[in-house]
Amino acid sequence: QQRREMAETPPKPPPGIRRYTETLMDAVNRTQQFYERRQTFITVSATLLSCVAAWWTYTARVQHQRQLEEHLRAIHEDIEKAKVLKVKGDAHQDEVRRHSLATLGLNYLLPGLGGAFALGYAFGFRHGAKMGNRAAADVSRAVKSYGQARPAAAPKS
Repeated sequence: QQRREMAETPPKPPPGIRRYTETLMDAVNRTQQFYERRQTFITVSATLLSCVAAWWTYTARVQHQRQLEEHLRAIHEDIEKAKVLKVKGDAHQDEVRRHSLATLGLNYLLPGLGGAFALGYAFGFRHGAKMGNRAAADVSRAVKSYGQARPAAAPKS
């Protein structure tokens, strides 16, 4: 029976928790009353803040677009100047290109090709000698077997 009574009645919270719960509920009630009394003011204020934020965003976007256009204009002018300088300095550019190709050939391509040729020749010579010896042995075996398998000559009459 004692157990049944304990199950039916909820446990009592400690006194500190009860005070905390009452304080929290009081704060919630006060906040709710504040918003209910000033609902129109809060709605108008939120609308005005939203308008100000939209105007500020638009202004920032327009300013950013203006800065981008100025930057693109400066890049375009630099490109046009480079085209003019390129037309004037074409002969010099050709000379620089020829010199750089010659330097590239002498410094990198020639040693690389020479080394590849030397390695190829060495490996090819070794492999070629081995294959040549094998082919010569095959030929000599074939000649010997041909001589043995030759039919006997018909007697001359």
